[in-house]
Amino acid sequence: IYQNLKEFRVYKLINYAIEDLKYEIEKRRAEAAEKKFKEKEKELRKAVEISPDSASALVSLGEFYEKNRNYTELVGLSRKLVELVPNNKFSFLLLGEAYDNLDMYEEAEEAYLKAIGLDPTYTWGYASLGNIYNELNRSKEGIQMYKRYFNISNKYDEDINIKLVKLYMNI
Repeated sequence: IYQNLKEFRVYKLINYAIEDLKYEIEKRRAEAAEKKFKEKEKELRKAVEISPDSASALVSLGEFYEKNRNYTELVGLSRKLVELVPNNKFSFLLLGEAYDNLDMYEEAEEAYLKAIGLDPTYTWGYASLGNIYNELNRSKEGIQMYKRYFNISNKYDEDINIKLVKLYMNI
């Protein structure tokens, strides 16, 4: 393929340069994404700082933390949200999701139960509890929660249906 060693070396140098260039491009993209992430977080934190009693500011920052899987921060923020609006099922669902993702299942269960207590027709609360009971191998309770989910929602959810079938198989 190559006429001589010199031609081969030139080819190798070009390939190394191309690989270095690709690396630099990816590095800059990652740095830009990180910068954008930090700016967005700073902006949302500033909104909460300006209006610490604003449920919408807390929810926006909470959704940002959830999307970026920062569950430790989400717990603290969700607790503030629960204090601010204690009769809002979403506050408890957000808190439950934070605990759930930190494998703090007892705390998550308590939060989800409070969400359901505030709105017994809140299907996502039942699905979330079913998931917790599934994780804890509490099959009968998980089945009960998934059944309530289906009874209230009147729609088919393949993911939850699969989990329900697996729980039945564990009994």
